[in-house]
Amino acid sequence: MSDRPPNTDETATARATQEAEARIKSLNEQIAQLRTEIEKRSAGLSQLSAQARERKAEIQKVLEFFQAPGPAAPPTGTAAP
Repeated sequence: MSDRPPNTDETATARATQEAEARIKSLNEQIAQLRTEIEKRSAGLSQLSAQARERKAEIQKVLEFFQAPGPAAPPTGTAAP
């Protein structure tokens, strides 16, 4: 037999269980915070990507405008024989 009273093991087990539950709760809160951060960053990235696509389309229109084929101009500075 041990010198400890019978309740000591139960008390230690109860304390360990409480500490484990508190740690689990804390970790679950951290997980929730991280998931929220992931959602925020994903939304921000999606918004940034959409803005980049819009800007790309605008630039493409400008490039197409300046690259549009026009009437062929005769070369300048060279006299025909």
